[in-house]
Amino acid sequence: MPRKTEKKAPQAEQEQDELPAQNEAGPTQREAIILHPGSSYLYVGFASDSAPQAIPHLIAYHQSGPRDPQQTNDAENPSLVLEYKTEITDELKSQREEGLEAVRRALKDYRRSLDVAGRDVDTAEYTEFNQRQGPAERESSELSLTDLSGNPTFVIGSEVLYLPPDSGYQVYKPIRNGRLHIPPSHSLSSVLSMLEDLWTHAIEDYLDLPRKEFKSCQVVLLVPDAIDRQLLKEMMNVVFRMEFAAAILHQESVCATYSAGLSSACVVDVGDEVTHICCVEDGMSNPNTRVILNYGGSDITRLFYWLVNQVWSRGSFCLTSHFLYTLLPVPKISFRRSPVPVNSFCRYQFP
Repeated sequence: MPRKTEKKAPQAEQEQDELPAQNEAGPTQREAIILHPGSSYLYVGFASDSAPQAIPHLIAYHQSGPRDPQQTNDAENPSLVLEYKTEITDELKSQREEGLEAVRRALKDYRRSLDVAGRDVDTAEYTEFNQRQGPAERESSELSLTDLSGNPTFVIGSEVLYLPPDSGYQVYKPIRNGRLHIPPSHSLSSVLSMLEDLWTHAIEDYLDLPRKEFKSCQVVLLVPDAIDRQLLKEMMNVVFRMEFAAAILHQESVCATYSAGLSSACVVDVGDEVTHICCVEDGMSNPNTRVILNYGGSDITRLFYWLVNQVWSRGSFCLTSHFLYTLLPVPKISFRRSPVPVNSFCRYQFP
């Protein structure tokens, strides 16, 4: 028996020597990347990260020839956030005015209950004051435009928001209202190529992971609970073309409950353009409880923009993608619980 032990000891020591080498190479080979595409933002990060990177889900391609007048540019189109999903009839306008007047009365009563000093200001005074004020000029600005000195074929994410005017780039938004957005002048394959370019360079730029190392990584694609199977198939084909070592699909609601440490919950996912509601029981999404509402955060932004225009004259803002993505949501969030009534002075300075 002692002799047998002595023979096995070198083998055991050799196995122990190999373990550290395997552990050192293991995390690189088993590193998982989380991809969570949405209508307005792409959330991407490693599974070990505490929080993902939020990237505007936009891509802009350089146009070599003259621009087609019939081809719309999403960067110049206010419908990125401000598109009305139903026709505004006279009846709806009347209901909207009645609702605004009810809000004015409620806020006025709330202000009186707080005994706030001051006087109510008529909307005409706002308009007259703003018309007398000229644009303020700054000597310097913290904002910097995207560097296009290398003539890149395309740019993604936040770089799209800071493209110089007349840069010759066409902006696209591949996903809208939770579905693939296929422009009239494009096909399904071209939109899928946009997604591949966008996701690939998002991982390369924001996670600092070269394309050649994708083969050593796994990817988890988060999708809504209620999603078209054809869209699901096409999105998985995009992931396969990116040549990951392995890929798996997960439902958003189930992942949300697990991250919260719950096995059962009612999950309400308020997106930018679509709201998903689903109940999860024992780690399983219940198909009978899935509800899709075609409104989200962008509708609140549109309402806020409309309320602002009741005070300031329309056209005061330049409706660019930079304004809609970065500037307008900031005061919307800041004033979400503001006790200041609609017809009182309120000052906000955009950065």
